[in-house]
Amino acid sequence: MKLVFGSDGLHEGKFRTWSQCFHCVGIEWNTPDATITILQRKIDKTKPIVAETLTMRFISQKRLDNLVGILHHIVTFIPVAKPFMQRLIGVQLTTKKYGRSGTPRTDSLRDDLTWWNELVFENEFAGIPMSMFGTMPPERDG
Repeated sequence: MKLVFGSDGLHEGKFRTWSQCFHCVGIEWNTPDATITILQRKIDKTKPIVAETLTMRFISQKRLDNLVGILHHIVTFIPVAKPFMQRLIGVQLTTKKYGRSGTPRTDSLRDDLTWWNELVFENEFAGIPMSMFGTMPPERDG
């Protein structure tokens, strides 16, 4: 590169050293252990929003959009949460389709939000095996 761009062509500060543990797309990746971790700050950001929504009798369209947005990232790590997410998206799309400003908090919506609040957020998402998200490539010798 120095031959083409001269002595100023290579900026060492723009290159990172190779690492097997790194942070990318809001996730901590540990390739030697084949695990991933959701950052605790993402969970901490989400918990109060879900808890506050549980106290509301009427959930605005903006709040539904917010819930879907923040829970979408977490659902990636919890395959069993997909049906709960699908129901929430169904409520969101129905309110948009009919031009409503929101929806009353139904018993089923309350139960789903309680599930998120009490079961999902009480668990730690540290060191989740990558094998939960697909097949691992076969190991090769040498």
